[in-house]
Amino acid sequence: MSFLSGTMPQAPPSQKAGIYIHIPFCRHKCPYCDFYSLPLKEASINLDEYVQALLKEWELRRPETEGLQFHSLYLGGGTPSLLSLRQIALIIDSLGPALTPKAEITLEANPETIDDIWLKGIRSLGVNRISLGIQSLSARGLEILRRHHGRRQALMAIEAARLAGFTNISVDIIFGWPGQRPQDLEAELHELLGLNPEHISCYELTIEEGTLFASWVKEGRIQPLGEESLTFFHLLVEEILTSGGFKRYEISNYALKGRECRHNLIYWENRPYLGLGAWAVSYLKGTRSQNPKLPLYLHYLASGHSPPRIEERLDLEATFRETTVLGLRLIKGISISELKGRFGIDPIHYYKTELEHLMAAGLIEIKRGRLRLTKQGRLLADEVGAYLV
Repeated sequence: MSFLSGTMPQAPPSQKAGIYIHIPFCRHKCPYCDFYSLPLKEASINLDEYVQALLKEWELRRPETEGLQFHSLYLGGGTPSLLSLRQIALIIDSLGPALTPKAEITLEANPETIDDIWLKGIRSLGVNRISLGIQSLSARGLEILRRHHGRRQALMAIEAARLAGFTNISVDIIFGWPGQRPQDLEAELHELLGLNPEHISCYELTIEEGTLFASWVKEGRIQPLGEESLTFFHLLVEEILTSGGFKRYEISNYALKGRECRHNLIYWENRPYLGLGAWAVSYLKGTRSQNPKLPLYLHYLASGHSPPRIEERLDLEATFRETTVLGLRLIKGISISELKGRFGIDPIHYYKTELEHLMAAGLIEIKRGRLRLTKQGRLLADEVGAYLV
């Protein structure tokens, strides 16, 4: 029996979308990071050249975005705070007219790369949300994670962002680093709450293949925490942050009311987004594509041509499955009627056997017309997603 009907839905007029700009440079590569990034001194490129390539790519790809309304612009990396005020101004001046009037404009920044003048400058340019890569407020945690800022620098960065006029500050924290104790995490989170950010992202440290951390684990230089400790840390994070007035709206993200990251919601709702920059990913009109890495990316754009991209066309069924799995990362889950209306597929029938198993295991539930993970299911979100995709 088939549960599919109709054809791949076309983007309706004024469909909500986002723009992601990848700045793949940092001062130093962090040992746990598996994102595409290069130490700037090894990249054999100046940032002006890269920004010009970004602007050329936007000019060439803008026709692909007809019918989309961009509600968010996100500069991620790497370390976007390596960009000068002039370079950021060029990007925002070029892309700004494509954004909705009250668009969210986020820039990721590391504490050691910013100062008061730069913060006030980006705020005056229209950046209205800053995401600070604090990662830890523990001197020991910063040392283990090989961060290049100190605890005092982290605290000063949050204060400086507030003084620069930011009313939407997000802070990234990594938990589960080797040797971390529950009291260490508890102290960090309580101190962070006292700094009054609007948004907190808490990520479990994962040891990814190809990173320095993965090599160190194999060599016995570091010992990852066990599953029991990590599970307890997940529960501790939720307990402390929700008690502090934050709402958990996604597996790793907490926000004050109305301060959820609009750009990230575009991903979790499987909405369209345009990715600009080396190795950036786009999802437009049912096709996911990825730019090449830096050398090829620059080569093509320097000659006025779009670089070749790896492309994957998703059919209706694949898009439905992906939308379901992404939506389950949201704490509210995903609307059954919305899935039916968007794809013409009833998820209850389509996933009949899988849902029976997951509900029997206490990992998923149907509540108020929505499919959503239970508290136990959120601890196993990746496994549930792999089962459904």
